[in-house]
Amino acid sequence: MNMRMLSRLLFIPATLWTLTDVAWAQTPAPSTQPASRTATPAVTSAATPATTPDERTKAAAAPTTKPAASTTKPAARPAAKKPEKPKDGWFPKLSLGVNIALSSSDNVPGVDNGITFSLGGVLNGGLLMRFGRHKWESSLKIVHTQTKTPQLEPFIKTADNFDFKSAYSYQFVDSIKFGVRAGVSVTTQLFPGYFIPATAVDVTLLNVDTTQVQRSLQKEEAFQLTLPFSPLTFGQSVGFVAEPYRNKYTELDIELNVSAEQTWAAGYVLQDDATTPRLEFKQLRDYTQIGGELKISFEGKIDKFLNYSFYTKLMMPFFTSVPTELQGFELLNADVQFKVSLTLSKWAALNYVFRAQRTPLLTEKWQVSNNLVLSFTADIF
Repeated sequence: MNMRMLSRLLFIPATLWTLTDVAWAQTPAPSTQPASRTATPAVTSAATPATTPDERTKAAAAPTTKPAASTTKPAARPAAKKPEKPKDGWFPKLSLGVNIALSSSDNVPGVDNGITFSLGGVLNGGLLMRFGRHKWESSLKIVHTQTKTPQLEPFIKTADNFDFKSAYSYQFVDSIKFGVRAGVSVTTQLFPGYFIPATAVDVTLLNVDTTQVQRSLQKEEAFQLTLPFSPLTFGQSVGFVAEPYRNKYTELDIELNVSAEQTWAAGYVLQDDATTPRLEFKQLRDYTQIGGELKISFEGKIDKFLNYSFYTKLMMPFFTSVPTELQGFELLNADVQFKVSLTLSKWAALNYVFRAQRTPLLTEKWQVSNNLVLSFTADIF
């Protein structure tokens, strides 16, 4: 083989290599972006089986229908918790409070210029005994307030109340707490009461024996109306008690009793006749009454800051120890109270108290009081 033949043989592979290299350079490089995910095709190409023979055999043997829904019943809801049974034992409580009210006026039409200031004290105590169906509950509430007004120089008594109650009850029915009840109560005032006129005035004292006494009082001259602990009413009652409705926020109590009340009174009460220029004061007297009594107590809370309570007591006597011209419902004794309390803190609250009383043998007119006070209370135990 000569040199010319050898060079021809080497030229052919070199030419093929060069053409291959050029074609490779012109081929685009694969993309660096990841391929997007696509849904798995429903049918697999016959040329490329998607499963192994063993897997195909298992798939053919498997049922083609969906399994039936489970027939297992859902777990039953847990039973609602029963209210906890009240604990047995003795439970005392005692709290002391101070009531303050202050207002000032200057050149206000219809209002005297000056400062009106009230300062009072409150004592709330109680003792509860509970053993099974037996309950003995006692409570004591004392309220006294002195007020200074622009019309009068001295302080005058605007609130004075001593209220003690004690009752025993035995419960028959648990669902509505129905049972029997027997109790006693004492209601009076602790300090003497006075009438202090802002201007000179003529008065007439109407005595029980029908005699009349004429008097003239000078400006700010104190005329004593009642003695300490007068009038004092001692009540006894026996009957039935029930709590037909109660939940987390509301409680309703109802009592139906036969009641007896003895009242000891000395002094006078204002009973003015508007048709005369003088002020009339009626003399108080002792008396006893026996009758039917209905008590309704409704109390609760709207939220943790706002509490309310409503109490009414109606006593219709069928026996009265003293002669009187009153008849039928004219003898009805009534006591209606309403209270709303806004809790400002653990020891401070703003209270509105409404009370309307009617005791016809003392005075035929309704005794109405409205009080809005800021109270500060400390729990002793």
